[in-house]
This record gives sequence, C-alpha cells and structure tokens, in this order.
Amino acid sequence: MGLGGSLVRAVRTAPVYKMYSLGPKPALIRQPAGAGGSAFELEVWALPIEAVGCVRVMARTLSSRVEHARMRRASSAAGAPHTKHFHGPLSSRPPSAPPPFPCSAFLRDGVKEPLALGDVLLEDSTTVKGFVGESYAVVGAEDISSFPGWKAFLASKK
Repeated sequence: MGLGGSLVRAVRTAPVYKMYSLGPKPALIRQPAGAGGSAFELEVWALPIEAVGCVRVMARTLSSRVEHARMRRASSAAGAPHTKHFHGPLSSRPPSAPPPFPCSAFLRDGVKEPLALGDVLLEDSTTVKGFVGESYAVVGAEDISSFPGWKAFLASKK
C-alpha cells in the first residue's frame, strides 16, 4: 500500500451498495433503504495516523486558536494591552500559503473528488472508515455491481 499500513482482514460490505468504475478507481455508492444493493469484498487496513490525516492536529490547532481568541477578548475587556499573537481563522490564509498543520500527502493529493473518506457498513453491521463515492460522479459510469469487488473487476479486464 505504501503508507506504512498492514492488512487487518478481508471483509464484505453489507448488501446496500452499488459499485461503479470511474476509470482507475471504483466508487462505492450506498443505496437508499429498500432500493437493493450488493455486498462487495473489501480489505481493512491499519494505517498510522501520520500517513493518512491531520484531522486531530487540525482540530487541536483550531481549538487552541479559539481559546487564544477567547483569552484575548477577556484581557481586552479587562483593559489589558492588546498583543498580536492570534493569527485568525484558517480561511484567512492566502490560498498559496501552506496549512499551519502537517497534513499527509495521502489526504492532500490522494483523495480527490468524487471520492471521499466515509463510513462503510460491513456485513456484520459494524462500520469502518473507507473510500466512498459521490453519487453525481456515477451518472453514466459503468455499473460493476455484478462483480464481487474491485479486484475481480480488474481481473476480468486482463
């Protein structure tokens, strides 16, 4: 996989999905209740947080900025001199500026729309985080739900 991960187990989704080919990647789309669907073979991988995300670091950064702003407002109300340590919300950065937290290249460069990370319901009724697709992207895409999974679809193309 290249992200320092290890295979945990092979699983199947609950039979509530359709799978579409978006060229080099599959899109797993959950179907509305009662609309039918299929179960697909998946792999669950354990990945180090450093390899896939920055959500916890970003949340900590935002939390500390909010706390800093609260403290600055409180000291201003008490008549303390204003200091310029607060850098404002993340959206105030110029678009070319790097984020103030370390995001992995995997999230920054590897997960692009119409794919996303989301909850995938498994046949044992548990959920795991995994790749899902946005429904707008599958309009006109090849429905490959007749295959047991992405690997089987790719094997059929050889």
